[in-house]
Amino acid sequence: MGNRLKLTIAIGAVFSLLLAGCYKEQHFDMPGTGEGIFVTDDSMPNPFDGSNAVYLIKDGQPDFTKMSVMGFTDFAVEMPGVWDTLSWIHGVDRNGNLYFGVRQHSILDALDNTDNYGGNQLSYMYNVLQSRVYLQNGPNKNWKVTVRMATEVMGRNSLSHFSFEGGKGWSDRSLFGLDWSSSVFYWARGGGLVNSLKGINNDPMQEYVTPCEPFELVLACVNNFFYVKIDGKTLWAFTAEDVEEQVFPLMFHPWIGAARFYELSIEGDYVMQEPVGVQRENDYMTIQAPALTDVNGTTLLFAEGRHEVMMQTSRLASIRSNATDILMKRSTDGGKNWSGWTVLKGGDNGVYMRPEVINVGDKIYLFYTVDLNGKQDGDYRIEYLVSEDGGQNWTEGEAVDVTLSGYTLSTLSGHGIKTSDGRLIMPLRCQVGTRGTVAALFSEDNGESWTIGNVVGGLRNNSASIIEQDNQLIMYVTHSSSGSSRKMVVSTDGGANWSQPVDATIPTGTGGQQVGGATVLGADGTIYHFTPTGAEKTSSFAGSSVNQDPVYGPKNQKRLYIYKPDIELMGNGMTMAVSRDGGQSWEVKDLAGIKCYENYIYPVGAMDAVISGNTVISVTEGGTAVPYEGLLIFRETAN
Repeated sequence: MGNRLKLTIAIGAVFSLLLAGCYKEQHFDMPGTGEGIFVTDDSMPNPFDGSNAVYLIKDGQPDFTKMSVMGFTDFAVEMPGVWDTLSWIHGVDRNGNLYFGVRQHSILDALDNTDNYGGNQLSYMYNVLQSRVYLQNGPNKNWKVTVRMATEVMGRNSLSHFSFEGGKGWSDRSLFGLDWSSSVFYWARGGGLVNSLKGINNDPMQEYVTPCEPFELVLACVNNFFYVKIDGKTLWAFTAEDVEEQVFPLMFHPWIGAARFYELSIEGDYVMQEPVGVQRENDYMTIQAPALTDVNGTTLLFAEGRHEVMMQTSRLASIRSNATDILMKRSTDGGKNWSGWTVLKGGDNGVYMRPEVINVGDKIYLFYTVDLNGKQDGDYRIEYLVSEDGGQNWTEGEAVDVTLSGYTLSTLSGHGIKTSDGRLIMPLRCQVGTRGTVAALFSEDNGESWTIGNVVGGLRNNSASIIEQDNQLIMYVTHSSSGSSRKMVVSTDGGANWSQPVDATIPTGTGGQQVGGATVLGADGTIYHFTPTGAEKTSSFAGSSVNQDPVYGPKNQKRLYIYKPDIELMGNGMTMAVSRDGGQSWEVKDLAGIKCYENYIYPVGAMDAVISGNTVISVTEGGTAVPYEGLLIFRETAN
């Protein structure tokens, strides 16, 4: 295995095919046995009729509500993420067929790094396609993946393999591979070779697939029996025993070469994420930072639409970090269906960030932070828009002229409230360098003027959500102190001052207390709090040297395609905590609702929540690999 994997050039496709449990070879049909494994398609179990098939790619057009892609250019701070430098591109092949694929990133025998894409020798590691469709494994679970694709083979050697990375890293991967140079099929798990198999009569791989020409690949599972077909021929099969019920997303990892997709579909047993905003929608690289409000049963969702690279970073010294617009879409049926996006602020290459909304009944105030020079260096100004007709039309208000000595102020995505005595109030982020806390911005004259209160003390935090209960204000805040639950602070003077933080007894899992949540109060006094369940440090995800290359030296890295992320933490699951006794006790429900292979995370980021009719709606940054793939929606019945 080691000799075959240590290739000078690796090219092709890596699908995340989760294959868990104990593995038993099926010798009657394993390649290399000489017992006639190349049989008709009907010889393999095929309980699929296409009735529930979903297409991630069809006729060369990707559906980003069903999949997401992350490329080297999405994260590389050395390169602006403009369309002509994207890793994932649309194209037309030499036969005139449309495809969606990934360009070549690493050059054989490169004289120096400038020959490689983006000037980085490891640029090929940071590209991935992942489905929002999660395949289900376990007893009586069946699924089928059908792919029509082509790979470009360049150089001396190349490798195509299909794998799944568990949450424990590359060393816990499962993979099935095609080694072009040695004409070998191989199966590996946990970093070790389980089986290495020649094709029948030692035929070279080129007998099955022609470089640059389309071929059909089928990956199927029928009650823990797995098989692989290329153009109708069964090449490989095995039985996995003692497999627990669990799910996993499909992954394609291109490595050094280029690959083209014409069609990609999944059918059988699966669960799907429900996105409400996705990358490349309306030509935005990503849509993030949600804020929610409800106007007489119409749900309004506000967000950032980012035109350039996905990640904000202070390392961008010479180019704008993101040209960002403030967007809105609406739903009249509790978040089941949505309008298209409307641009409320932007379109001028400016950076407008983190929408925060206050619905006061006769007006809606929508605040946002303006990054004055586009470098995320704290040169900010808080502005707002106001609507007097339920969000149909908007006018610009004056900049909010508040300061707090020693702090840089900016909005938090989410919502504020109108209190029982008519005060408008919302939390603000107050930063000192890379650290910070929160304070409350409030108005006692229905938005004519604004005042900033004192900061929350006693802990380091960067996010908060606010409710009013029993004539006092409560903020549920993030914190970096020990423990695995949310903390809360209380104000009895309208947000001017806050108590010392105390345990709110809302379970967050390990590290989840450091990632922001969202809180909304029902008319009957029920509190709904949405929170990540646990967190992942992004330092565990970034590869930076050849020693971390999964071919040349597996080092227990997790998702190596995340490149130079600016976020320190992201949530790895999501729950809704409900309290009917004023926050004294909580009932907790897992919203992800899926058990993933090898502790694979369900990443979430900034979130907000609202009640529309009898539906509690939460929207969060989320995806299958990182939160910046788009916005996911969860709907629960209020009770």
